[in-house]
Amino acid sequence: MDSALYADLTLQSHEGQRQATLRMDGKADSNEDMSCTSKKNVRCSFSQWLLVGSLLLLLICVALTAAMFPYYLQVGSHLRRAEEEVETLRTNSSHWLDELEMAQEYGLLVQKNLSSVQREYRSLHEVILPRLLYNQTQRRKELTAIERQRQELRLNLSKLQEEYRSLREKNILVPWSSELLMSCTGVGQESAILCPFCPPGWRVFELSCYLLSEDAQNWEESLSWCRMKGGYLAVINDEDEQDFLEGFLNDTAWIGLSDHRREGNWRWVDETPYESTTWFWQPDQPDNDGDEDCVSLSPASKCSDDKCGEKYTSACERRAERLTLNGSVLSN
Repeated sequence: MDSALYADLTLQSHEGQRQATLRMDGKADSNEDMSCTSKKNVRCSFSQWLLVGSLLLLLICVALTAAMFPYYLQVGSHLRRAEEEVETLRTNSSHWLDELEMAQEYGLLVQKNLSSVQREYRSLHEVILPRLLYNQTQRRKELTAIERQRQELRLNLSKLQEEYRSLREKNILVPWSSELLMSCTGVGQESAILCPFCPPGWRVFELSCYLLSEDAQNWEESLSWCRMKGGYLAVINDEDEQDFLEGFLNDTAWIGLSDHRREGNWRWVDETPYESTTWFWQPDQPDNDGDEDCVSLSPASKCSDDKCGEKYTSACERRAERLTLNGSVLSN
């Protein structure tokens, strides 16, 4: 745009010079035939000076135009920049207006949220806070009651520990899984429970203990072996005991019954009275076949008389040790 304006001004300057030259040439041509006479010297001189002044004025204008042209260009550049800045400001103003609208909408939203928060605050202050204070008071009371109960429990625990130490000094603690309590029965006095128990290796049944020898011996040797173990050859008092022994035996064994002192006079080794019953003997027994004076018992079978020199295992019996369980106190 600056170059076009410069070209326009230059063209106007050249056109003015050309017209002035034409005028001067025309005047010169018209005055060639004229001669400046003395009468007209003053007029001719004025015209010449007027022409010279016009030329000077034209040159001054051209010079001023040439001198002012850069300033004109600079002013035009400033004007264009100003127009661009105005356009930028106009665009920014549009953006600022949009942002202002958004800010106003956001302000309305914030105001609504503030109103909601204020309502919640009033609800909290008027309803929830008193309820929380009431619950806190109740919790404090409950904690006080719990602390009181805890102190009472701690006191009771101290008393129980003291009683426990005292009982431990005077008694032996027996766990419920102990073998001493495995054979407890309801037989006893009043509410007490009777608990029979046997030495290691012996097996308890009702109120007696039973033991089988590993080696086979004759009846007399079996009698001595059982006495050495602290018992005697087994004495059968009822059918339940006989059924137990028949299941307890692994092989034929001697029991504590014989008539070796007098034939047919059967006697138990512990002097228990003998009464002949059908459940005791095997069929057709005793038959005293070949001087059979001692009695043996076979597994899952009945008793039979046998020669006392035969070698069988020994079925020993002894009285079970007994403890009385009264509540949780075990005593002898």
